[in-house]
Amino acid sequence: MIREGRNDALRIRSQGDRLKLSHPDQAAQLAQQLRTQSQLNRLTPDHWLVIQDYLLTRQDLLATAKTQTSQRLAEQVKTLIQLPEDLSDTSPEVLLEAVYLAGSAFETN
Repeated sequence: MIREGRNDALRIRSQGDRLKLSHPDQAAQLAQQLRTQSQLNRLTPDHWLVIQDYLLTRQDLLATAKTQTSQRLAEQVKTLIQLPEDLSDTSPEVLLEAVYLAGSAFETN
């Protein structure tokens, strides 16, 4: 399957994929903060797709692979979006879920 960009990823997500948030309340709260306190616009469509793909497939990973992958992705995201210092201790899973949710605010753009 060839994906052309973040809008396609958001359309795929809205068509009933199997993504389940592990930390929906924490992620929703952080997503609100990210929309105003970070540089989400620095994430490219490829970044959004990698985050989405991770969230969709993480349940299939071994525990160590899941931990390593989420930590690595979260560190990259923190740098890219210039995550404020007071949010830097957020767990990798919550951060990735929050970025995913925050991206849904851009679906109509």
